Amino acid sequence: MTSKKWIVSAAILGFLPCVASAQAVLTLRTLALDAAHEAASAALDQCRKNGFKVTVTVLDNRGGTKVVLHDDGSRSLQREGVELARARSAALALELRAPPDPSATAASSGSCRAMRTHPFPECFVCGPARASGDGLRIFPGLVANSDAVAALWTPDASLCDASGCVAPEFLWAALDSPSAFPLLEPESARALEPMVLGRICVALDGELRADETALLLAWPLAREGRRGIAAAALFRADGSVIARARATWASLAGRA
Repeated sequence: MTSKKWIVSAAILGFLPCVASAQAVLTLRTLALDAAHEAASAALDQCRKNGFKVTVTVLDNRGGTKVVLHDDGSRSLQREGVELARARSAALALELRAPPDPSATAASSGSCRAMRTHPFPECFVCGPARASGDGLRIFPGLVANSDAVAALWTPDASLCDASGCVAPEFLWAALDSPSAFPLLEPESARALEPMVLGRICVALDGELRADETALLLAWPLAREGRRGIAAAALFRADGSVIARARATWASLAGRA
């Protein structure tokens, strides 16, 4: 049996030093992330055409990982060779709940138990220490006669792209942190704080403009030991869905 090892080198010229002056000052060019991703994609496509399933890694001139692409369609975020996150395309099947009354939602803003004991008060999404115009400032409150939580959100113009719509990454963020609150609402869940996101699957169904107020609703799906699964959705005033998500959370309580 024989095996072949494939080594993919990209943008070699970008790594070559150049002498800047007669004093032999060494200038090193760095590989831009877009260029690294383009090189990795080209290498992956060529390997597929040749019938090989591979993982392509592009390193910078210091040996640090810039991009990792897998043939299963996933993408990896790494720092110094350590994978921090991985993303891939997936379908989201989620039965939605009806949004509560907006006026009642406004009246209960920030009333969740975990808002009062917030372990990350400067959280970009739901941190109570964030000033107006800084972060998303989504403060979930209790929904009457329900195990769900809800909040109104009018996004700041700084979160929008050139078209005036909230950028997709901020819609993702809006569904992220608030989904932990229904898992932490029971008094018995206090021992699980803090919880951090382990996995999230998001579907973007529409757009949101800076001058619109959306209603965010989050509710628990399952709890098991130190883990919990919750759902979240963003609604327009007319009840149409902007985005929805299912998130898995894990407790860090007791971990150094």
